[in-house]
Amino acid sequence: MIFSDTYTFHKRYSLLTQTELDEYSEMPWLYTPLVDTQYNPSTISTVTKQNLNKVLDWQYIIKSRDTIKNEYKRLGIIHTNENAIKSYVSRFDLSYDILRREKSHYIKGTDTRHLNDVWEKIENAVSVNERGPTGARLRGMTHDQYGTVNGITVNAAMYDLSSFNSSLLSELCEYSTRNKMHVGSQLTICPDKVIYDMDLKYPRIISGMKEYETTAFKEMTGEDMMMNKIRPSFYQGVKRHLFGFDRYNLLTSEQSNYIIDNIYQSIGRVSADFKINLQYVFSSDGTLIDIICSRICYDQFEHCEEDRTFVKDEVDLRETTIVYGEYTETGLSYKT
Repeated sequence: MIFSDTYTFHKRYSLLTQTELDEYSEMPWLYTPLVDTQYNPSTISTVTKQNLNKVLDWQYIIKSRDTIKNEYKRLGIIHTNENAIKSYVSRFDLSYDILRREKSHYIKGTDTRHLNDVWEKIENAVSVNERGPTGARLRGMTHDQYGTVNGITVNAAMYDLSSFNSSLLSELCEYSTRNKMHVGSQLTICPDKVIYDMDLKYPRIISGMKEYETTAFKEMTGEDMMMNKIRPSFYQGVKRHLFGFDRYNLLTSEQSNYIIDNIYQSIGRVSADFKINLQYVFSSDGTLIDIICSRICYDQFEHCEEDRTFVKDEVDLRETTIVYGEYTETGLSYKT
């Protein structure tokens, strides 16, 4: 445990080399040594703290432009299993369109002038979205082991990725656009690489309605809704995601099998639940470098690998596939 408590913790694996890479830990910024020295890790140098806080503690000149909520800020650390720090990740949530009004101040304040080419690529990538508070969001930055920024992360409804000359990257973008309820998608651009984070979603409660009918839905009582709802496991969500990725050739069968046969089995408990995320890493010329599978052990204090009663009446519920449909009126998902 690299922080003072286990808030979010992942183990990361390469799907191309089929090896364990490293670990990722995350903690709310307010409970890190960047804000209060009572918290771990105590080994972060003063200079590194200053570099990270240039990003995490940045404020608008005109404070009324937008509210920056400190409780939403996160510090992430990529480290070895012996807690040797390899790099950092800062996470936050700013409206990119509002930020544009003070962009020169932001670039100067976060000391990211060396990333002017990256800022330009970010601008081009999100330019296809409508401007306004509901448009593109600046979601974070990546940092080297000294806290210096080396990548910028955004989230938007759509991306223009034509300049990266990668058919796979474009297919990932199209897939996430078609499946907004199940794939979040975040784009990180660095001088030498591009990372497409699928930000996979996992439904906690699903309606048990076979078909969605407006009239029937309105007539359902609260008791009916409680009786019909389904609580899928994370494992079922993983299987559903892998089905979609296999179907559209975003993963090979070998890679999907490695996730289930090796990464899941590495938990070491036959009844453990299982939750993952995927990041596709490309070089600046669009060549696929790696696919990183994160085994999510803890997510915001929630233990994602708790034992579950999967086998009931000699039926393994892990093999029960979640099937989604779409509400015509709202676009929300339900189980068919």
